[in-house]
Amino acid sequence: MKKLRDVTIDPPSGWVYPITKELAIAGAGYQDLIQQVLQHYAVNEIPVPPDLEQKITDWLCLHNPHGWCIDESGNSPFSLRHTLAQLVAGSEAMIHMIKHGKADLVPIQESETRANICRQCSFMSPNACAPCSGMRKVFGKMVEDRWLAADQSLLSCAICGCFIGVMVNFSGPALRAITSKEKIGHYPKEFTGHTGRVYHCWKRAVLEEGDK
Repeated sequence: MKKLRDVTIDPPSGWVYPITKELAIAGAGYQDLIQQVLQHYAVNEIPVPPDLEQKITDWLCLHNPHGWCIDESGNSPFSLRHTLAQLVAGSEAMIHMIKHGKADLVPIQESETRANICRQCSFMSPNACAPCSGMRKVFGKMVEDRWLAADQSLLSCAICGCFIGVMVNFSGPALRAITSKEKIGHYPKEFTGHTGRVYHCWKRAVLEEGDK
């Protein structure tokens, strides 16, 4: 059974649920969407399925990028396609860094600022990509003077699968070189952190700079 990772963050699809092929109900948020659907059922005298909320959740999970939903264990459902995408992106990042060296890294202060934002994000999660752990060790050697790369408390980004302790060190050009424009919208623009404060996703901001 799947559930949305964080119902306070608007998903890329928006809060919508199709009733028929011709009609989709929209809401201002997760709970509002459920209420709007229930209201539509009531007005049109349509029997309410006992698992309506789960049906809405399943549809949202199916129509949003990997990482926006979790299973009962609290992890993003395993996806071979996602794992392969992680390995491809990791390989491209490695090649890019070999070519550009330290020029691909931001100042350590910026890395720490990025890491602190990620620590507040509900999309930070364990990585289900077993082969990627070996790649992390290689990256760790490449940025061995950066303590964040070895910080085990920095897990992975559920959206892209990147190891956060490594990812926060890369420059904008390096990140844009390995991320397609279609994936930029997969990251939330802003989110409410564990402290209750509103944060802006630094990676989305960096990726969007390439379009300016």
